[in-house]
Amino acid sequence: MGRSIIVLGCPRTGTSLVAAMLHHMGVDMGEGHLQPPDVNNPLGYYEDLRWQALNKRLVGLQYEHCWPDTVDDDALQQYRELAAECDRQEIWGMKDPRLCFTLHIIAPLLADPRLVVVRRRSQEGVVASLVRHSERSYHGQYRMDAEQAALLYAEWRIGLERQVAMFGGPKLEAVYEDVIDAPRYWDALLGRFAFKRLQIGPRPGAYHLVRSEMRHG
Repeated sequence: MGRSIIVLGCPRTGTSLVAAMLHHMGVDMGEGHLQPPDVNNPLGYYEDLRWQALNKRLVGLQYEHCWPDTVDDDALQQYRELAAECDRQEIWGMKDPRLCFTLHIIAPLLADPRLVVVRRRSQEGVVASLVRHSERSYHGQYRMDAEQAALLYAEWRIGLERQVAMFGGPKLEAVYEDVIDAPRYWDALLGRFAFKRLQIGPRPGAYHLVRSEMRHG
């Protein structure tokens, strides 16, 4: 029975950096199934496309989002099968902003889930990043201005806080700016949280990824 480390956060709040650090430590974030890097995330998203596809089916594509109150039997069975496949590993993880709306469906299917909640202190930073992302992605089809981005971010934060309140397992709260300012500390803290009481330990050196984030972010 595996342990899962779930990285939960709104879009453009630093979840990719945290997921990358966990993957570097030895938490399999979806090796062989990861969304490739692009102009918005040159270092990669560390999102497993299998989980992403299931979440999109319930929540919507691109910037669409909703809170699914019910799940059809076929979708639930696909979630259950993927959870069982991933739980064969000793430690693995998932990251997808859409978990702000689907985690309550997935968490009960997992053997030993732990939650890393990522927030960003600067709302202006999130809004600016969302605007840039909308301009560069999907051929500009979903382009938004700062006001629209702020409203979108507020709606996703509601989903995030609902999921945090509903999750009953171990939680670790992380702030993007704090990770940037003290990478060695957060490397150690994430490692202890993820690997606590397991027979294996984290690989060292994940804090080096912060330097790359600061160059490309």
